[in-house]
Amino acid sequence: MKNIIIKITTVLFLGLLIMGCEKWDEYESADLASAPEATLSLVAVQDSAVTVSVNTNVAGYVSIVITDDTTLTAADIDGELLLIGNIDGLGDTLVGVESAQAVQHTFKTDLTQNMPYMVFAVASNGDGVYSAVKELKVQTDDSYAPYLVSTTPSKSPDAEQENSFSVELKFSEPVQLGEAPVFKFSYYFDDEEHVVDADTITVDGNLVTVYQSKVPHNGEWVFLSWEEGAVTDFLAGTPNKVEAQTSGVVEAELTGLYWRVQHVPFEMSVESFMPEAGSAVSDNQFDIMYKFPYAVSFATDDEGDPVYEDGDVTVVFWKEGKQVILEIPSGNLSITNDSTLVIALTEAASYGDWVSVSIAEGVVVDMYENPNAAFESDNESGANWLVSYGYTRDMIIGTYTIFGVSHPAFDFDESFEVTIEEDTENENQVIVTGMYYSDVPITAVFDGDFATLTFNFPLQDDGYNWIDIGDIYGDGDGSTNSLEVYGDDHFVCQIDADGNMSTGDEYWWGSYYYGVDADGWNNIFVASTWTKMESGVEASALKSGSLDKKKILHSGIPRIKMNEK
Repeated sequence: MKNIIIKITTVLFLGLLIMGCEKWDEYESADLASAPEATLSLVAVQDSAVTVSVNTNVAGYVSIVITDDTTLTAADIDGELLLIGNIDGLGDTLVGVESAQAVQHTFKTDLTQNMPYMVFAVASNGDGVYSAVKELKVQTDDSYAPYLVSTTPSKSPDAEQENSFSVELKFSEPVQLGEAPVFKFSYYFDDEEHVVDADTITVDGNLVTVYQSKVPHNGEWVFLSWEEGAVTDFLAGTPNKVEAQTSGVVEAELTGLYWRVQHVPFEMSVESFMPEAGSAVSDNQFDIMYKFPYAVSFATDDEGDPVYEDGDVTVVFWKEGKQVILEIPSGNLSITNDSTLVIALTEAASYGDWVSVSIAEGVVVDMYENPNAAFESDNESGANWLVSYGYTRDMIIGTYTIFGVSHPAFDFDESFEVTIEEDTENENQVIVTGMYYSDVPITAVFDGDFATLTFNFPLQDDGYNWIDIGDIYGDGDGSTNSLEVYGDDHFVCQIDADGNMSTGDEYWWGSYYYGVDADGWNNIFVASTWTKMESGVEASALKSGSLDKKKILHSGIPRIKMNEK
């Protein structure tokens, strides 16, 4: 309460100093002067000001305070605390008086029109004896209409409000709703005005809270308007009406009261990718597309320049044992039909590759300028596609001539005729007979996406993977022979567009056929070719009867022979 304590202390100190300089001839009684009398009266009232007068009958001091706590009375006020300025209030004053006189003071700071206040006053004489506390209840005038002082939240073009925010209006004085109050919210992307239900509006003194009747979209502009008289003051008879407030966009400028809902990234769904995510495609340089449910555009900065950086969209070719990462440049991105993002690959994938796409946050924005959320993919999740050969099983149904690799180096070009038939119980399998002249049917797995035919060797009781193909020599000794690949549990034939097949050289060795006359052997697993025969035509290189058959040679190389079982 200002510097009242300092003021009083200074005065008392000066008084004591003067008294100390006087000569005291003899001891006199220290009787103090009696308490002064004081009266408090109202001089004038204005819209936001109050003038009061305090009369006292002696020289001394007058202290006055005004407060908006109208529950207080003089009985609640300590005169000594009031005298030294220790009473809370909206304003106070301490005035020294030299003789009995009236003291006038005007309070005009922090006062509101048409509001009640309490004024308290006390007077003291030179000895510090103070009067009884006086009280006066006053009310400011109300000669002009209320006006808007501030809003919570403050109006702002920044996108920082939650969707369902409400607006608190602070007026210059206590207000009430008018007879037919009309408050309206409007939205930039919504042509309709939304009139607020008056029953939802709350009023507390000079605060009016208005609630939206709809939940706006993220990034939407929100405007609040009202008609004249939406609120009034409490002037008896004909209350003063608040002026109308108009808000919106006028000639491309924000006008009135406006806010913006915060931007929230929108999720991208794997179901909206084209081709369908997880599907096989035959074009090895296909376009990846994403269909948004609304119009989108590429994100820009405040100056309208694109913010895209190469690599914000990445495409990965997942190959066996490695990855090829493509950082898609902006020139390979486009938007068609206002809502479809098109990603063009910068190079072709290999058949059999899985292709995945990942998109960083903020590559595109919707019409509210909300950015897309980041979308991550790999070869097992998200948006990915298999670049497929698109082969069908009927391509390999028929008769093949297998040309194996001969050993030693001289010509031992034994060939074998095999027949491939459909497995009627499994559309992804075939039945192969004739392997090394064996009539034992062997199951192989066809994969048209990867253009492969895979022979799998089951694990046997002896701890090795092999298939029993019977007694291929027919010598009647009761022994059988096995089909196996050394160091592996399968071998794969790669299929070409004509249905011919070949094996790679990744297999070190496998079961081989030994010819006595040639004193050599032939292997159909390592770098062999499988040539499809035309219907009814025998392969000219077929020599199945040209060599004597003999049991498979047991060489010193471990597990690289066709063992007799």
